[in-house]
Amino acid sequence: MKKVSLIFPVYNVAFCVENSLLSALSQTYENIEYVIIDDRGEDDSMKIVYRSCNNYPQKNIKIIDHGVNKGLGATRNTGIKYASGDYILFMDSDDILEKTAIQQFIDSLDDDYDMVVGSYVRKVQTKEYPLHLKNEVLDREILYHYLVGKKYYPQVWNKLYKLSFIKENSLSFIEKCNHEDNPFTFYFSACNPKVRILATITYQWIFRTESVTSVYREKNVEDLLSGYKFMCDVARKFSISDLYVIRYLNNFRLFPLWLLLKRIVISKQENTLLMGLMEPVSSFESINQLRMPFKEKLKFMIFYLPFSLKKMILKIISCTQNV
Repeated sequence: MKKVSLIFPVYNVAFCVENSLLSALSQTYENIEYVIIDDRGEDDSMKIVYRSCNNYPQKNIKIIDHGVNKGLGATRNTGIKYASGDYILFMDSDDILEKTAIQQFIDSLDDDYDMVVGSYVRKVQTKEYPLHLKNEVLDREILYHYLVGKKYYPQVWNKLYKLSFIKENSLSFIEKCNHEDNPFTFYFSACNPKVRILATITYQWIFRTESVTSVYREKNVEDLLSGYKFMCDVARKFSISDLYVIRYLNNFRLFPLWLLLKRIVISKQENTLLMGLMEPVSSFESINQLRMPFKEKLKFMIFYLPFSLKKMILKIISCTQNV
């Protein structure tokens, strides 16, 4: 029986952690190792966690104390470090895992997959928005299927990962970063894993309007810049110069650019952030050799101009953009 390590971070979630954790502890699949990381919040989250775990003495539960708050990326890296299962599954501590979720993931392992992706429902107050993926197997051009085909989503929760694949490829999360999912999934996909996708809903994403992904501040722009640079480094590492990757990276950095240029986010280090976000995705020669209309090439060529000039041009363009 395959062993699954369920990685469960805890930080200031006293208002919802009990229901979330109980949905994990009540899974119908038995061979689960629960890796709970205390990321040193300031509320009673961990008291609730200990109380809930005491009701399941038969479960294999590890509670790791971070000592100090390190953020979600570091928490997930800690989970990977302490996991001993054949597979790992990340879960956010304010979401709900369907009772048969892990059993359905395991039942889908009819071959040697590096990742199994489940469908989910996004819950916003009283409304539900299900995302049903297509039942299929992806075994080549995975980055293309992810970026262009939109075959699966960037969030790392609700996915069963083969732990050996993560370790063999030295995969980890950017630490002290609130937007670590996109870079991780980009890197994972660039390693060309074998992927199984399920149409069955296995997860409830409880969307909260006060979450870090729904309210943007200076820290968010800094983190998006870190993600952009990380993915550019991955593209260089694997010598990826495909047009669809260049387009994705170029588009990824436009959102934080508009936030700054439209003054939605005001930062004392605006020019430093802008300089990082305005770095060219690839060399001028590489862009020039790509087969695309000249009008589209201009979108990339802007970023080779002197800083003050491209800032002025992009500021004018930003006035036409919705954020």
